[in-house]
Amino acid sequence: MTTNTLMSIVVLKDVINILLFGFFISMVGLAYFIYGKKTVEYSFLGFGLVLMIYPYFINNLALSIFIGLIISILPFITRRMF
Repeated sequence: MTTNTLMSIVVLKDVINILLFGFFISMVGLAYFIYGKKTVEYSFLGFGLVLMIYPYFINNLALSIFIGLIISILPFITRRMF
């Protein structure tokens, strides 16, 4: 195998991981959105939309995981504050 082939495999694995995490976090966002719609809790509704949309704009896996975890926790924090 040449170095170009190995680099292609590494890049492909990164892309697959980013896509899989984006799919997973979008499903969490969909669950938040549905919960917010049924219970009329606007924090879950809004953060659910953000969770479904933001993976399209972040290409770094570590940054995407960090942002996803923070956004996933925020509805619970805002619910306790208000």
